[in-house]
Amino acid sequence: MTPHLQPKASNTLAVNVRNEGRNSRWYSGSGIYRHVHLRVTGGCRLPLGGVSVTTPDISENKASVKIAVRIENQGAHDENVSVRIRLLTHVDKEVAARQLTQSIKSGTTADLENTLEIDSPRLWSIASPSLYRAEVSVLTGGSESDRYTTNFGVRKIEVDAERGLRINGEEVKLKSGCVHHDNGLLGATAIDRAEERKVELMKHYGFNAIRTSHNPPSTAFLDACDRLGVVVIDEFFDQWEKQKSPDDYHLYFTLLSKPLTHYL
Repeated sequence: MTPHLQPKASNTLAVNVRNEGRNSRWYSGSGIYRHVHLRVTGGCRLPLGGVSVTTPDISENKASVKIAVRIENQGAHDENVSVRIRLLTHVDKEVAARQLTQSIKSGTTADLENTLEIDSPRLWSIASPSLYRAEVSVLTGGSESDRYTTNFGVRKIEVDAERGLRINGEEVKLKSGCVHHDNGLLGATAIDRAEERKVELMKHYGFNAIRTSHNPPSTAFLDACDRLGVVVIDEFFDQWEKQKSPDDYHLYFTLLSKPLTHYL
């Protein structure tokens, strides 16, 4: 939007939603019914999906946390960028930190990768869903131009045909239910507390896994699953080349099956 904004003036952003045709086999809601965020950044920024956190090696004594960062320079000048990475516990105690530097030419992107270590990590599991937080800041000229924060669990996931799912080496039998994205009488609106309560009820009645039928779930729902110890089969939609409704995703499956980088 940058070229269209008027400096030192009041700018109005209008969003119109048109939901047309028979695009679902059930009422999926219409309009803007989830949080919308306007991100304001500097010329050097983290694009959508620009931060990835994985835990490739873990033990009771130490865990390796791999941070992959993509930065794009949309400014008019080449920049020397500093990337500050912090890992924190759920009570904001810093357990690891690193600062990297990178030169990025105008109009290009740069990928950085670094591994930090956490001593005596608290492992994430269904019974004990301990979480950490990764903060990634981009600094140019000593000032922060963008920041991204994400929660993550330190855990090892293994799946095979013989032993099924294993988390941190322990076999897990999935007790799963299918859940649509709406909140009953509240409708399709993704109220944070309603999303959390839905997961609480599933966990209370013995479920340890949820299949999201048949829509991408809200961020609040996925965050609640992370906090409460529920694994998720994140189903995007339930039709591919063959239609179930005249205007559903079968019209776009060929495009949607391309890698995310195709759209960035």
